[in-house]
Amino acid sequence: MILVAAIAVSIIALAISAYFVVGSVGVSLAPAQVEEGATSVVFLGDSLTEEGNWSAYFGKSTIKNRGIGGDRTYNVLSRLDGVIRLAPEKLFLMVGVNDLGEGRKIPEIVADYSKILERITKELPAAKVFVQSALPISTRRLDGAPDTITNARIMSLNQELKKLAQQYKMTYIDLYPLMLNQRGDLMDDATYDGLHLSAKGYKIWMGAVAQYVREGGAR
Repeated sequence: MILVAAIAVSIIALAISAYFVVGSVGVSLAPAQVEEGATSVVFLGDSLTEEGNWSAYFGKSTIKNRGIGGDRTYNVLSRLDGVIRLAPEKLFLMVGVNDLGEGRKIPEIVADYSKILERITKELPAAKVFVQSALPISTRRLDGAPDTITNARIMSLNQELKKLAQQYKMTYIDLYPLMLNQRGDLMDDATYDGLHLSAKGYKIWMGAVAQYVREGGAR
């Protein structure tokens, strides 16, 4: 019995490990067949997106969350197949802060971001795409953050993302100033660790995109 139990625990541990490894390298976690053709909105990005309960907030089961913690732009690019199969009417994209944390240069990030938008444009021509700015961080609360993640670099990245949105004729949603305090940092009560959002942070974010989720925007 002890041997059987040990084997069972090992199998479960391997399954859990495989799940997180797949997510971390950006391999597509393919959606179930029943979801195809039944999706109105996709939120795509990293852990900031993943931790948002989008369908519950907007009261729509057709809103799908395709955020994966730790994702960089190149991870999102590599798992676009699963998003494209969903054929959403609208797609909200936020990614890039983990690229900064990895030490990537902004032109490198922008190049991968452009590849994402290029593919979406070609394979989802009818979708309305919303490029969301990266969010500020709290330098006071974010302990041990890489020197490459600063609000100055985030603002520089956002300037480039705005240009990309204009280039691809997509809607740019500037969330950055909505969450700033008087110090120019992410508001203390909008985060639980200086980077990830609290309930208040998500309320601000969801309130800012609500009009686009419900009504759409210029493509």
